Amino acid sequence: MLRSHRGYGFDFAEVTDPGLHPDKQVNEDLAGSAETAHGFLAIVCDGMGGHEGGQLASRTAVATILEQVQTAAAGTDPKDILANAVRVAAGAVYNVGAEGIQYRPGSTCVAMLIHEGGTEVAHVGDSRAYLLRAGVLTPLTRDHSVVRELLDRGDITEEEALNHPDTNQITRALGMAPEVEVEMRANPASLMVGDVLMMCTDGLTDLAVDEEIGTLMKTHLEVSPEKAATMLIEVAKMRGAHDNVTVQIIRIEQVPTAAVAASAPAAHTPALGGGTVVMAEPAKPPTPKPPAPAARKPEPQPPAPQPPAPQPPTPQPPTPTPVQAASAPTAPTAPRSEPNAGPPPLPRTAPPARPAALDQLNLPSPYQDTTPDSGGNLMMIMVSVLALAAGIVILLLIVGVGGGGDD
Repeated sequence: MLRSHRGYGFDFAEVTDPGLHPDKQVNEDLAGSAETAHGFLAIVCDGMGGHEGGQLASRTAVATILEQVQTAAAGTDPKDILANAVRVAAGAVYNVGAEGIQYRPGSTCVAMLIHEGGTEVAHVGDSRAYLLRAGVLTPLTRDHSVVRELLDRGDITEEEALNHPDTNQITRALGMAPEVEVEMRANPASLMVGDVLMMCTDGLTDLAVDEEIGTLMKTHLEVSPEKAATMLIEVAKMRGAHDNVTVQIIRIEQVPTAAVAASAPAAHTPALGGGTVVMAEPAKPPTPKPPAPAARKPEPQPPAPQPPAPQPPTPQPPTPTPVQAASAPTAPTAPRSEPNAGPPPLPRTAPPARPAALDQLNLPSPYQDTTPDSGGNLMMIMVSVLALAAGIVILLLIVGVGGGGDD
């Protein structure tokens, strides 16, 4: 969906799916977006706490954040607006838990506020944000999870993290307490024409690593952001989709003249599932230091499947044609229509039928045996001889009878 807001032009897509798990067909994910006086706001939340509690938590979070941003005072720093909105949402979700819900509801949250100065990114939990620039996918968030903390301390390796039993254990969420620490980027991420922002829930990132996500985005963004978002969800479903899956994609088509076209985000560290992650350090803003091209690990490009090349027909030696009897000529067989067929097979059927027009002329068929029958000829000779002998006998009798009369 093409949109224009405050000097930005962008193509926006949002796709969600309950996944394939029979016990999770109630979609507890929720996404939202709005054009506000402070910029374009996009939100993705993943609810927790059972079907009823999870849905209520994600709805409460999205609605509260939207309201807080839309009603923020003019002139307030966009970063402060977004951070405060997420903090207020945490309290709202926590209060929902006191209204008789069996399990305390909770929700992860990742949100972006795009304004003239760049893009503010806030998150709590393990829902993620990414930036795709010039074919390189860069995470903008770091999971608040047990596995992420083990990685940061060096207790486990990246390989061990992929199948760790505590993969789904998060350390922060909206609603776990009346207040929550919201992680913000130290500086807004500046945008360039062609940049692509993506946010998603762990229903995708639990089943696809960053390299795969980047490759799929680059491939299907050539069609549209909606196609790319749909294909990301389809990959999760092909791998079981044990959880709800939600994806938002924003492709930047135009930036305001006041926006600064800066380089890719700085201050990176390895992230779970490959790629890089921005370390937000509000107290000490990192000095922009774009990585050298040689230091970046290139994204592997899986070879596109190629159809098998057509094989030219193998030359076949000419098949000798048996000598046909002169009395039984064989009509030539037309060649086969297949482009790669070999020489035509020898005819194994009876000779073609005699044309009806020839029958009307009483001509002998060229397909019949015209060799004289020797037995029939002998019989005709014997009959002729007997007829001749009988004629002679009769003639002698007549002569004899005539002579006797003269005497």
